Amino acid sequence: MSKYIINYIFALMVAIFLIGCNIEDEEKTDTDIITHNGVNYKEVISSKTEKVWLDRNLGASQVCSAKNDSKCYGFYYQWGRKHDGHEQNDSNTVESQTADYSNAGNKFITGYTDWTTDDNSGFWRENFWEKTDGTSVCPKGFRIPTKLEFNAELDTNSPFDDSNYNTALKLPLAGYREPKDGNITKLGIEADYWLYDANSSGATAQSVYFTSGGLLSPQYAHRTYGFPVRCIKD
Repeated sequence: MSKYIINYIFALMVAIFLIGCNIEDEEKTDTDIITHNGVNYKEVISSKTEKVWLDRNLGASQVCSAKNDSKCYGFYYQWGRKHDGHEQNDSNTVESQTADYSNAGNKFITGYTDWTTDDNSGFWRENFWEKTDGTSVCPKGFRIPTKLEFNAELDTNSPFDDSNYNTALKLPLAGYREPKDGNITKLGIEADYWLYDANSSGATAQSVYFTSGGLLSPQYAHRTYGFPVRCIKD
């Protein structure tokens, strides 16, 4: 067999091997995509805690390109509520509490400190937001973080918004949705994130808040606020 034929066969085998590697890489990339409620996410690993998080806020169409990138702000959930439509930025509002926390409709509830007259302690809503079977707001295998888990990721260096954006989590200044009228405010100025932890009294729950000028973590906020959420792997 001539050396030309041998070289040709060798080159062909190398080409087939490289094509196979590319296919494997593509398949691995595809399997890394997590689709939940029509949005695609990926996992990121915190260099600070080595915990696994979603790469963006729930509902965000892309990973942040800047701390004030509106495409990565995501949805605004009232604490403990389902993915029922109320979290959409332009969802309608209603000034009427629901008597059933598990079936609150699709409107953002305004005018109260809590959006339901049911589950005053927040016990059942805590249980709902910690589910990891994919039936809660987070994808399967993920849940809303606790106070300790989120606090462990925060950097208290100044400016706070830069130090907490320039991480694997890329936490944007997504602002929040007002409980009094449903308007979204503080866009590009402030970051507010719901935590799993409820306060058993006062119709409040715990959240994280930071701006370029300060860090308050955690804080208690009325459950009718609309805050972004970021899911952690259980």
